[in-house]
Amino acid sequence: MEDIIQLNQDYQILICQLCQAAVRPGPSIESHFRQKHQLKGQVLKDIKDYYGILELADPKLTAIPEDNSQAIEQLTISHGYSCNACRYLTIARDNIVRHWREAGHSISEDRWTEVRLQSWMGGQYARYWIVRDDSDIDGPADTANAADARSQSAMDELIAASQARLKEEDAARLRKGDLKEDIDRDSPWVKRLGWVRHFGSRDLISIHDAAEWLRARAATGRLAGKQEDEEAARERLLLSRLGQSFDREVDRCCWRLDSVPTETLQWLGSITSMTPSGMPFGRKGKEESMSQYKSVGHRYLSFCWKAYRIGRKEAFKCWAVRFTDEQWSLLHDIAEELENDRVLSSHDSGFFSGREKQAKDKDEDEDGDGDGDEYRDDDDSDEGEQGDEGMTNIIY
Repeated sequence: MEDIIQLNQDYQILICQLCQAAVRPGPSIESHFRQKHQLKGQVLKDIKDYYGILELADPKLTAIPEDNSQAIEQLTISHGYSCNACRYLTIARDNIVRHWREAGHSISEDRWTEVRLQSWMGGQYARYWIVRDDSDIDGPADTANAADARSQSAMDELIAASQARLKEEDAARLRKGDLKEDIDRDSPWVKRLGWVRHFGSRDLISIHDAAEWLRARAATGRLAGKQEDEEAARERLLLSRLGQSFDREVDRCCWRLDSVPTETLQWLGSITSMTPSGMPFGRKGKEESMSQYKSVGHRYLSFCWKAYRIGRKEAFKCWAVRFTDEQWSLLHDIAEELENDRVLSSHDSGFFSGREKQAKDKDEDEDGDGDGDEYRDDDDSDEGEQGDEGMTNIIY
């Protein structure tokens, strides 16, 4: 039975020899070996009868050994990282990089040290401590002093070169993201949207900046203390006018929602193309909620505007976004009207943008009762335009 389970006498903690991790006392003993290792019969009964009545410490709650203590023989020894500015320990390099990025420590040349770690349990119950390397004749010496003692060695030169390379990789990762899609790297939301495959090695900071609206840019202080040049001021003015036009269009359309059939609103409110939503699409009750939804439209308009400014091919190359001929022509119409500061453009692309349809409906309102503005299904206006002709990727 000792080849399956052992009792650590120093800490009065049960350790499973099969997975080299501690086991919580009580009913957890039986459930651990039954469910995880599929033990049954007399072996499982002997383990439960012998260890189930002992007063054991809970590895989830008991104090962990001191750092630089001798390794516990029955537990796994893991390669890990120790923050040099605080007692943050982890076995994942991604975590130590994220910790330094978010903790706000002062800039240091040596941000962390590679160490040997142990923990009573793994997963969400992991609590690490540093164990010494018994092959080191100096015993539990301080890691910083040990590094100073070896500062002139060839190994330290190799480590310094490796750290410099890792710093460069960290800086590049901030801009390019993680191109791997392992379960411990990406959130389910990121994996579901397929951002890693879609954007590839493109500059993510550039994509974020392209989709940033005027208020957000000012709030982050990017324009603070900088002299705004003529081109930037002109772009800010045009985007501001574009946002105001979008807000007016939203307000104009909201009052017509009562005329739209409920079934249509349910399809509009659905997040899938297979089934309608039980909650029909409608105006949000709180003004704050409406402002948040409008801000999404503002950012999308900003992104499309900047994509138009750099060109269709360059937009795909830099930001992974495609436009159909119709979409690009309508963008051209918007740009013409904004830049020329006039209501109608003589260089209209000819694609339906809503203006011609409204004029036509007004002319065809023969009875003169003004019902041309009421909602009605238009079998020609939307048919065939929903498939793959939309933006291949919408940036939020």
